[in-house]
Amino acid sequence: MGQCPSNFRESGSGFTCVRNCPTERGFENRDVNGQPRCVYKDDATISVNLTPISWVYRKNAHEPIQNLTVERVKDLDPGLHSKYVAEEALVSDEIQIIYSKIERDTKLRDAFQKLQDAENVRDQTPSAYQQARTTYYTLLKGDTWKEEERKRVLKAEVSPLVQSLVESKNGVMRQYDTQRRTIDVVKGLKDKVLSIKDDVKYAADTFRDQLDKVKNAIHRDRRERDVPPEPDFFSWFDMILNVAIVLGLLYVIYTLYRKFTKPKPILPVPRLGYA
Repeated sequence: MGQCPSNFRESGSGFTCVRNCPTERGFENRDVNGQPRCVYKDDATISVNLTPISWVYRKNAHEPIQNLTVERVKDLDPGLHSKYVAEEALVSDEIQIIYSKIERDTKLRDAFQKLQDAENVRDQTPSAYQQARTTYYTLLKGDTWKEEERKRVLKAEVSPLVQSLVESKNGVMRQYDTQRRTIDVVKGLKDKVLSIKDDVKYAADTFRDQLDKVKNAIHRDRRERDVPPEPDFFSWFDMILNVAIVLGLLYVIYTLYRKFTKPKPILPVPRLGYA
């Protein structure tokens, strides 16, 4: 008689052994249309084919081999041992791949449900929503999604802030230029006012001097009238000189009047403050 090593069981066809399915991971041994398989209990479409391997025949048909492991088969039948080792490794690898996918799908489904739940209370707990979103999309798209998300946040949130700061800086510079031009205009007006003030003072002083001369000439003329006039050439010359002085004074007054009464263009003065 033959027997199967540990981690294997007798197949339904007899005289052969198949791999035991890991029940702790939700798999069970089934015979599907004559083909032994490890089938996932929650989804029968997920399965791994099993290859039947010949029994390990014991030397004494009446005495079973105690604690028969795959490793001990090597001493009894090296060729059969290699088949058991290969089948054990192949099935373990395929189940591990499937189970990893099942775990990922389960985690993805749970993460999506948490994301939906967090979406409903996003206004109250935005940090929980962001964490749920990060967990779900990391499972769905892998670690590369984190870098994509970082770039998206940078573009959507940081870039407008930088643009706002740039616009604020440009606005301050425009206000500075406007205020600087306004100050230059005020300084120019101040210089013109001071210049006009000097011109007016000079004209007033000149007019006062000429008026004093006229007054003196009138007083002198009155004194001379009190004295009998002596007709001579110098008295006539003095009279002509006084008339010329008066005429010249009148001309100066007229010139100053024309100068200060002539309308000047009014320069626009920019408003002070922010533009």
